[in-house]
Amino acid sequence: MTYYVYGHYTADTNKLFYIGKGNGKRAWDASDRNKYWQHTVAKHGYTVTILHDNLPEHEALAKEIELIAEVGLTNLTNILPGGEGFTSDVARQNWQDPVIRQKILDGLKRPSIS
Repeated sequence: MTYYVYGHYTADTNKLFYIGKGNGKRAWDASDRNKYWQHTVAKHGYTVTILHDNLPEHEALAKEIELIAEVGLTNLTNILPGGEGFTSDVARQNWQDPVIRQKILDGLKRPSIS
């Protein structure tokens, strides 16, 4: 299976606000998005751009981390710095740890992109 890295951009101003890794239709799927992503989309709409395509999963994860670091997590609606989407075994295991879970939940309190 191959993966891609995608960017979500505001439809009205073309500002990058989210970077993710996926396969299939994930980049176009609005379900399972954090509340800051939802607020941004409600205010601005969104478009999808595939930034890197046809990658093995480990390369897609690495590229996602690299791009989020380059743009800066505080400039995005992403909660985590990449590489640990809720589809990964590591993320599922981390979610069971109450300390890590609280850090993730605290990250959800960040404001949306204006």
